[in-house]
Amino acid sequence: MADDEPCITVVDVYDTASSIGKEFERIIDLYGADAVTGLMPKVIRTLEQLEFLANKHEKENADIADLQFTIERLEQQKNSRSEEKTRYEGELEQIEESWRSETKDLLEVVSKLRDENHRLTTLLREKQGESERIASKEIEFEEAEAKILEKFKDTVDRQKDRLRVLERELTQKTVDLEAHQSQLERIAKVNAELRRKCNITRSQACHLIGEKVDLETALQDKEKQIVLIKDTLRCHGSLESDSPTSPTSPTAEEIEEKLKDLEDKLVIDKKDPNRPRYTLNELRDVLLERNELKTKLIEVEEELEYYKPRSEDPPVQGPINKEPDDKLYPGMKRDSGIRKFFQFIFGDGQNDTRQRKHSTQERNLPR
Repeated sequence: MADDEPCITVVDVYDTASSIGKEFERIIDLYGADAVTGLMPKVIRTLEQLEFLANKHEKENADIADLQFTIERLEQQKNSRSEEKTRYEGELEQIEESWRSETKDLLEVVSKLRDENHRLTTLLREKQGESERIASKEIEFEEAEAKILEKFKDTVDRQKDRLRVLERELTQKTVDLEAHQSQLERIAKVNAELRRKCNITRSQACHLIGEKVDLETALQDKEKQIVLIKDTLRCHGSLESDSPTSPTSPTAEEIEEKLKDLEDKLVIDKKDPNRPRYTLNELRDVLLERNELKTKLIEVEEELEYYKPRSEDPPVQGPINKEPDDKLYPGMKRDSGIRKFFQFIFGDGQNDTRQRKHSTQERNLPR
């Protein structure tokens, strides 16, 4: 048997070569190198062949072991497949039995369906005329529906075109609105700044007007008192010159008492057309009301200017330099700084008569 034969490996070959080498050394030591010169190549060739055969034998043994393992694995697979085949055959028999029963049931159903088909065919022949009428009505309905759909399609197309036009207009309006909004915000900022400055100037002007009215009233009172004193002294002098010995002529003490009585009183000539007719508080209220109305008028004019249709010209950025009055009005006499200031506060004035009347009323104000 092959298993009883001795198995030579590469290691055994190397061990044999080692022992042979030792023998060659011993022979060389005893007899010299010439004794083994012809034998050594043959021994080496033989050992090489033996090594080759040992390697080949080991490879063959490894292949045999692999083949044996493969055979065992295939036998196991064969056994498992045979078991699966047996199981599949049992399942197939069960499936065939169920198929036979289902086939029998289906044949019964087919027979019933044939009977039902025959009955339905008879009914169909009877109702064929009615179906033709229904088909004609359906055709007419489809034609009418197609016409309606065409009309709807045309309407939708027109509406789409209209929507596109409206969208373009809306986009343009939005752009214009944004531009107007930015311009409005800029104007609002400028307007707020101007109103703030105007309020400050108005408060200062009201304060100056009050001081001016008080000073003019005090000055007028003093002037009238001086005139009254002069008239009294003049009358007293004329009386003394006419009747120096008259027992009824007033004395100096009586004149002084009369002057003291008239010191804090206001003498008004009813025939004087420029006599004062209002008190200081009433005239001050009238002036304040006039200033408030002028302010409201300016605000209304600004709103009207805002709502006026704007021209196509772009708005002017920044203030415009004003031409000098000498150039605009060559023959006009220039007003003083005070007159310009009060014209700015109370308005330009439509005519000189109104200004003179106003100044006359201010001079005649009582203190």
